[in-house]
Amino acid sequence: MNYNDDFLSEGIEHTRRAKAADWVALHDAGLSAEQQDEFFDWLAADPKNSEIYTELTKVYRDLDIMVEWRPLHAIEPNPDLLADRSKSTRRKQWWMAALGGMAAMLALALFMPRGDSANDGDVSQIAMLATGDVAQSYQRHVLLDGSVVELNRGAQVSVLFEPNRRVLELVAGEAHFTVAKDPQRPFVVQADTVAVTAIGTEFNISLQDDQLEVIVTEGRIRLEPSIVLSAEDGVTEIPTLPVAQTLDAGQGFMLAADDPQAPWEVTDYAPVLVLKKLAWKNELVDYSGAFLGDVIVEFNQRHQTQLVMGDADLANRTITGTLRLSNIESFVELLSITQNIEAERHGRDKIVLRKR
Repeated sequence: MNYNDDFLSEGIEHTRRAKAADWVALHDAGLSAEQQDEFFDWLAADPKNSEIYTELTKVYRDLDIMVEWRPLHAIEPNPDLLADRSKSTRRKQWWMAALGGMAAMLALALFMPRGDSANDGDVSQIAMLATGDVAQSYQRHVLLDGSVVELNRGAQVSVLFEPNRRVLELVAGEAHFTVAKDPQRPFVVQADTVAVTAIGTEFNISLQDDQLEVIVTEGRIRLEPSIVLSAEDGVTEIPTLPVAQTLDAGQGFMLAADDPQAPWEVTDYAPVLVLKKLAWKNELVDYSGAFLGDVIVEFNQRHQTQLVMGDADLANRTITGTLRLSNIESFVELLSITQNIEAERHGRDKIVLRKR
């Protein structure tokens, strides 16, 4: 390859990266239906387009952590917040190699019934993540230790950072946790009669009615039959028992909240099922022949404005395409154009959908 070829190649690469950066910015602002089609055409045109877009998206999200940093949600400062992440990455690679490719373990076990307070310590230091009783729409909170908590509509999580552990409680609804690694301070999430203790991994907890569901989205977890609550100081102690069951990313289990002694049924989740269950935290969701009624449920879980079907048989209509769950107005407009459905607005919080 001569000088001219090198120069041409660099020019193409520069143009590709500039276009990818434009798409990242457009995604953050929200894509129209026409822009979505153009975006997917651009991705399909060359595999390198997807690679560079993924790379720049990660950079954007890393910067987003600094933008969304909120001191209110934690008690202690994080000394590594501005540290050189390349060193951290090298340490992580060494640690992962030493474990034979094994991700950080998470201890999950049944929690004995608690007293009046979910967390011990000065209750005045407990911070509630959602404003009001529960989150009115999707929310993303970055704790001071670097951990990320994403709330689905209707969720509430309390946070209490103690000297030796980070304690959160899923009071209601569904939340996804991305845990910053800190072996000296376990990350404990309490949900009804179950406690999840993590050092550094990603998992989702859904507490709905009488059923609790845990899905591991990254890393590996360990299930143990029980944990003990110390009567003296209330500190949760994880017993050193043999590993009863191990779950990897893509696995999960369900537990009836009113029957904590029920056997744990570990299930393999197909990638498409995991995406569906976590659709509430994704910006774009692909649907193929989905029932309109099911899609509306997902939008209603995410927004304070609720969609109501004025004609019951609308629920059985099908939708195929890529939708942005955070943009309810575009969805209503799409229904008007493609499904011949009209929208009646009742105040700010209700839209009734009817056949024309």
